[in-house]
Amino acid sequence: MQHEKEILKWIDGTITDSELAELRKTPEYASLAPIIEKTSNFKKPAFNVEQALEGFNRLKQPKIKVVSFNSWKKYASIAAAVVVFASLYFVFSVSNTTVSTQYAETAIFNLPDASEVVLNSGSEIVYSKKSWDKKREIKLNGEAFFKVSKGKTFDVVTDQGTVTVVGTQFNVNERDDYFEVSCFEGKVKVTANNKDVILTPGKTIKMINGVLGEITDFKAETPDWLNKQSNFDNVPFTIVVQELERQFDVKINFDKSLATKQFTGGFSHTNLNEAVESIAFPMNLKFTIKDQNLIELHE
Repeated sequence: MQHEKEILKWIDGTITDSELAELRKTPEYASLAPIIEKTSNFKKPAFNVEQALEGFNRLKQPKIKVVSFNSWKKYASIAAAVVVFASLYFVFSVSNTTVSTQYAETAIFNLPDASEVVLNSGSEIVYSKKSWDKKREIKLNGEAFFKVSKGKTFDVVTDQGTVTVVGTQFNVNERDDYFEVSCFEGKVKVTANNKDVILTPGKTIKMINGVLGEITDFKAETPDWLNKQSNFDNVPFTIVVQELERQFDVKINFDKSLATKQFTGGFSHTNLNEAVESIAFPMNLKFTIKDQNLIELHE
């Protein structure tokens, strides 16, 4: 991690205005700011920046040293400071970068190679900026639409399967027991259940409860959810309910006997009442909106 000295001063509250202004221009600032702001009221031991850096460097060296009880007191404040710095270092420098969305929100951002990612509600991706030039790989939990810049192989890894491309546009939806990949441009290789499947533009494949289906066609130019719409074709009703919960940040109670019944249809993300009605009517259900965050479906 660069700018270690300035970051330590920032943590300790001894950074000057000019140093802070320069630090704000660095990539580290955006990652560390939320945590340091949240922990600014914590009581922390006083420490010297130079000593902390020296102590951290000693920690990185493969040496074994026995410290007596009396000597321990002398290093206590340095150790506390090093723990704070080392934690931030390993979370934000050595480990991966995480981007996530809450329920009822989406996010759009660029990767280090200018590839574009649009993240759907309740989703998360993890990737390494440090090794991106050598290995373009993303871990996805949820749903995202990718516009991948041409270059080395680009992998989207999920718990249920891996999607491999070079430069293309595609959508990946990976939830608990649901996995769907749709190709909008170029060519996509999907690896799931020890099988490799190639998708071309206008082709999609899904896996439900570990069962990989056949390749089917679609005509949309972009994923439906980018147009504030969710559509489903013969999927378990529970998947539909969970997606509505994510899009509106609500809780829906319903008879669990309905969970595995198949649903074909969709709902808009713009109006909660209309969305609930859109999934209730095809299932011959009525609904009651208890408050803004709780809905009940019943026969």
